Amino acid sequence: MMTEFLNTPMLLLTYFGWLLGGIALGVIYFVLVRHGAALIVNGGGVGKVILLLAIRLCIIGVGLFAASQHGTWPLLAEAAGVLIGRQIVLRRQSGPAS
Repeated sequence: MMTEFLNTPMLLLTYFGWLLGGIALGVIYFVLVRHGAALIVNGGGVGKVILLLAIRLCIIGVGLFAASQHGTWPLLAEAAGVLIGRQIVLRRQSGPAS
């Protein structure tokens, strides 16, 4: 049955771990995006921008690949975590609403 994955507390804890890992990946990824954009705007070196791009793509690629090796639900949990991490970085960047 499709809902059997919810019956085991250990599985839910595992999925929660993948979600937390995704949040960490998302925060790291989008902080690196912000630093790369700042380098471009402030006239930073092209080499630094390309290095940041390569680092962030490797980080997100390895993380999502690892989750995909464990199945659909870990991959979905980690992808959702990346989106939550994005929101954390965006809210921290913009500050409180005026």
